[in-house]
Amino acid sequence: MNHPSLKRSEFVIFLVVIHAFTNIYAQFSKYQIIDSKSKECIPFAYIKVIGKNIIEKTDQDGHFSIALSNNDSIQISHLAYKTIKIAYNKIKNKKVIELEELPIELNPIIISPENAKLIVDRAVDSSFSSLYTPMFYKCYRRDWLIYCDTLVASAEAEITFVLKFLSSPSHGGIIKNNLENIKVYRNPLFKQKLIPGFSLPASFAPINMFLVSASKETEKLLYFTYQEEKDSIHIVSFNPRLDYKPRKRYLLKSGRVIINKANGKILRVEAFLDPEMMINSRLAENRPKNAQRYYYQYSYFQFFDKNGILSRLDWNYKFSFPENNPEKQWENHSELIFIKLDKEPIFEVGAQTLKEDSTLVQMNSKYNSDFEKKISMYFPNNLNTTN
Repeated sequence: MNHPSLKRSEFVIFLVVIHAFTNIYAQFSKYQIIDSKSKECIPFAYIKVIGKNIIEKTDQDGHFSIALSNNDSIQISHLAYKTIKIAYNKIKNKKVIELEELPIELNPIIISPENAKLIVDRAVDSSFSSLYTPMFYKCYRRDWLIYCDTLVASAEAEITFVLKFLSSPSHGGIIKNNLENIKVYRNPLFKQKLIPGFSLPASFAPINMFLVSASKETEKLLYFTYQEEKDSIHIVSFNPRLDYKPRKRYLLKSGRVIINKANGKILRVEAFLDPEMMINSRLAENRPKNAQRYYYQYSYFQFFDKNGILSRLDWNYKFSFPENNPEKQWENHSELIFIKLDKEPIFEVGAQTLKEDSTLVQMNSKYNSDFEKKISMYFPNNLNTTN
């Protein structure tokens, strides 16, 4: 029956629009993924909406929330379980989805910590052919500190690093780190006296930061996986084991090392902490003694050029200080651009050498007229224009 105020053609269009809106405006639903046999929750499973750029991940208790329309289908995958594809219409009235576990002895994706370390070490050796000779890097860096969505301080700097052999799985052995230029901005309207030190030291040069086989103790609490994608890259991933319980001494990160299959060199390293793990880290029984910060976010991305040489670093923290209060949240952000130099730099007499724990946002400005042009070239969207 036609609406009295609509012509027949208009009414048909009206119905089509209503049908489209029914599919466009999806239903937001919450589910839990569990093991089909043990009925235990499955954390860190990935949910992808087929044909769309939407990916979600289950939390520590296997829960996830996602907006789906009637015509959508999802793919659920976990490296220890069989991947399934299922239409929304088949699960819209369900609250629980079951996955069938893959027998570990028959699943070539899960690998030992030793094998994971071997794969990554080979990529490191391939990427850094000059491991045991000095390496020279020019670093352009930008840091900024935010409190309750207000910019408190920021700094932009030009640093030259001279490095020797890699002294540990996490750090290059720094011979010299000279600060050539720096621009610091402090918000004059920010009245709070206490400004916490920046989490990433100014002299830090993460030439080879990996969390693979960091210690025998953490190896026992992580599981490692290996996969190939489109015959072009290798991916070594690390995640906390399903039976992991938060410990007072440390919090396990998740992440992956992505390697170019053609030349064996590193393309990218990612590390992050899941929201549920952040919640666990803030509990009194899991906090290290005398810890002052309560973290809400942590992520780290390290990028390499086609030759496997470090080219960029993005580092992000969110925390409250010194109480567990998300309404009083600080944010630390760092962006670093690395440029490998062909020869040893010449430092001016009396050049400023950075201390290991130097904090850029708490230092004094000192830069030349060319510095603004350099910073603008590498970071076109500067956070401020006032010294």
